[in-house]
Amino acid sequence: MAEDSVLHEKQGNVAYITLNKPDRLNALTDEMLDSVLAGVRRAEEDDDIKVVVLKGNGSCFSSGWDLNEIGRMYGIKDVASGEKVRRPPQRNGLVLDRRRSEKFAAMLLSTKTIVAQVHGYCLGAAWMLGLVCDFVIAADDAVFAHNEQRLGASGTMWTLPLVIMHCGPKKARELLLTGREFDAHEAERLNLINRVVPAADLQKEVDTLTKAICLLPRDGLAIGKAYTNVTYDLLRMVSPFLQYTAIHPLVMGMKWAPDELSFMKERRDSGDRDAARQRTGRVPEEYR
Repeated sequence: MAEDSVLHEKQGNVAYITLNKPDRLNALTDEMLDSVLAGVRRAEEDDDIKVVVLKGNGSCFSSGWDLNEIGRMYGIKDVASGEKVRRPPQRNGLVLDRRRSEKFAAMLLSTKTIVAQVHGYCLGAAWMLGLVCDFVIAADDAVFAHNEQRLGASGTMWTLPLVIMHCGPKKARELLLTGREFDAHEAERLNLINRVVPAADLQKEVDTLTKAICLLPRDGLAIGKAYTNVTYDLLRMVSPFLQYTAIHPLVMGMKWAPDELSFMKERRDSGDRDAARQRTGRVPEEYR
């Protein structure tokens, strides 16, 4: 990973973490996620920092997980058409999913207040980042989706309990099962984000929020976040991260019927972009 794919900056009491692969729509990798978490950890150790802002350069916050990495990080290899597929051992998924889940949990339980500044696409893994932030301020051009669930998981994700807490079980089930896109106004109505503002006013709105947070005493912010984290635990919002690590390997071992589209197979045959288009094209327009 190029060192500048995630930028880190400190301005007064605010730490800024910026996803910086605009030519790839800030598509996420494990290395980028590591860098984001490292920035949060540094902020936790810096007594001057009162709030962390997470944002993206270019046309969007992030398009989600890099399609080129999906499956391959578990050891799933591309094979020639007709060649027998050898599935990787389940322990690969158990180890990787636990490590990745722990990163998102560490973001949720950070001792610092984290604000996601979202514009354009905020899809899949990028929306997972948004869900574990304390605040999400979105531009009116923001688009959200749990689109990674269309790979076949159908709602098998640690995000499900968090989304249920925000907007209720039926709507949460709809969003994760269909993976459909929803705009910032719907996200606000569903209590998934704090506020939607015109795109031109996004930076000003985030600056106003961070100024208000920075007026509070350090001890007050630390105690308030600690009690918030205790409440998350009381509401069982932390345990899904661990539970998910035992479930997701089942998803990686799913069987596909002849009339079902396997993203891994289509990617092998036609590449990332065409496979993604085929996956989306099969979905009724109302649920894209």
